[in-house]
Amino acid sequence: QSVHSIAKSVLGINIEDELSTSEPLASLGFDSILGIEFRNRLNQTLGIDAPATLLFDYPTLQLVIQFVVSCLSEESMIDTVS
Repeated sequence: QSVHSIAKSVLGINIEDELSTSEPLASLGFDSILGIEFRNRLNQTLGIDAPATLLFDYPTLQLVIQFVVSCLSEESMIDTVS
């Protein structure tokens, strides 16, 4: 599952609908409860450890995607070294 599809699922948006990556997540409909749900699903689905402050630290979908890629890249590097 992609970050986009997880965000759409949390927001209850049809999977075919577009979701802006540059708009603030709050203006897309995320509040604190949905933000925690989004973070939990990202953590569970992608195996990352996103902070509880995810939406405050990364206020757009593009920034969340960059964070996730960074986490997955770090994890891949650790696996390679191990």
